[in-house]
Amino acid sequence: MDTNNTLKDRKKELIGDILPFVIVFIVTIFVYKYIILIGPVASGSMEKTLMTKDICVFNRLAYVFSEPQRGDIIVFNHYGQEWLKRVIGVAGDEITFENGYVFVNGMQLVEDYLEEGIETNCTKSFTVPEGCVFVMGDNRGDSYDSRYWDNPYVSVDDILGKIMIDFGHFGE
Repeated sequence: MDTNNTLKDRKKELIGDILPFVIVFIVTIFVYKYIILIGPVASGSMEKTLMTKDICVFNRLAYVFSEPQRGDIIVFNHYGQEWLKRVIGVAGDEITFENGYVFVNGMQLVEDYLEEGIETNCTKSFTVPEGCVFVMGDNRGDSYDSRYWDNPYVSVDDILGKIMIDFGHFGE
């Protein structure tokens, strides 16, 4: 019996058994690092659109060939943390507030995603600089967002992804 050939055959068999798992692992890491981001909603600032503990999938490539748009729900880095908010204003937009409503460039923003009766209160006005967005949570009474931050603008470079899927949450 040739033990040398038996060892070689066993190594080939072992590599054949392990290789598919290694490939799947590498592809999974690549997809997660460069294409999608998956994570839970950590706060109630986006309720009723996204509930706390909902599991969401974000497209990391959403803004490679396009710019963020008003209404997009994004995940981004700000103040060293990940945040989840809705884009209200893009570069050049003037954001103002009157009688509980948001105005963008003098036009009242239609916000069908807000619960009825929700007011957006703020006494400041903002002009969004180039390369930035202005964001707010949908739960306006319980959202720490651009209205309150020392630096109210999120750099487009700090956006990690745009929401693709909300799976809801699983069990309690």
